[in-house]
Amino acid sequence: MRLRCSLPFAMATLLASPSAWAEDHAFDKVRFGAWGVVWAGTRIEGAGSVAHVQKAAPDLEISAVRYFSDAIGVDVLVLGLPIRGESPGYARFDVGLDGVLWRWHGSAPGGITMGLGIGGDFGERYSYAGRFYPRGTLRARVEASRENTLELSFELLPAAAGPKGNVIQHRTELSFARGLFQAGFRVSHAFHTVGEPLRTFMTQELGLFVGVGIMP
Repeated sequence: MRLRCSLPFAMATLLASPSAWAEDHAFDKVRFGAWGVVWAGTRIEGAGSVAHVQKAAPDLEISAVRYFSDAIGVDVLVLGLPIRGESPGYARFDVGLDGVLWRWHGSAPGGITMGLGIGGDFGERYSYAGRFYPRGTLRARVEASRENTLELSFELLPAAAGPKGNVIQHRTELSFARGLFQAGFRVSHAFHTVGEPLRTFMTQELGLFVGVGIMP
């Protein structure tokens, strides 16, 4: 007997039965959607002059967190929009290994997970893009009701290889899921230390996400 697997059929079954998915994969997440981001800050240009930057751009995201056991999983993210002009092109790719630190049950079940991984970005949006970096994440998830799930995540990028100088960045995101609808809000700060003498330039970014997916 030959076994055949249809990816579209499997995805349709998954989307139609989120409760079955949640039963065995309490910390899994799949989402696809769009970000609207606004960033502002300072950057070094030319021989050392300081430029003030304030712009906005859209991004697309497809990401997933998949646990293969009760304690260990992986996460993958692809984000960006390769366009030029007033909204400079940008792309980012992250991958990591996740583990469950604490899990609770009851009327509002949830848990805390931790992840370690690597990533990279490129494009013209930020002066420090074109880097590879280690990343650490903490996520706290609460199932407020059968249809509503909240997740708060913090991500730290402590160093980077590629751009001139040193880059430290952290991102904080609050996301919400109701059925297949998902929304999120992200705040990011990046500190780029570069130049002679050394100076630190900060970029702050605010983002709003709307999309679809599964967050059991």
